[in-house]
Amino acid sequence: MRQHENLQLAAIGHGLAVIVGLGAIIAGVLAIVNSLPGVLAVTLLVLGAMLPAVAHFSWRMSRAAWSVMISTLCVFAAVTLFGSPKIAAVMHVDLGIALLIPIVQVAAVIVLAQIRADYREQ
Repeated sequence: MRQHENLQLAAIGHGLAVIVGLGAIIAGVLAIVNSLPGVLAVTLLVLGAMLPAVAHFSWRMSRAAWSVMISTLCVFAAVTLFGSPKIAAVMHVDLGIALLIPIVQVAAVIVLAQIRADYREQ
């Protein structure tokens, strides 16, 4: 079985994706509890369940899972970047704290992009 050439980068990238997924699950549950729109809650729960799953398959060298994970994180980062003012207002935190969410997502994309050579077909 093939392995990642740089295990540290792979572990960091996949770990960040799992953390984002778990955070999305928590946010989805909180959205349900706080009577926020149902579409928001379902989207967060689906993304939260999907990211750890694709991280698992990507870790096992699935190129398709790796590409789905990166593209999902990119879109999720763009949405949370432009939604940061609303997130800050709803959560009653500073904008800088709300901006940590897309920063972590972009960091995961950057790290995962650095291991792209591992997924090239031999």
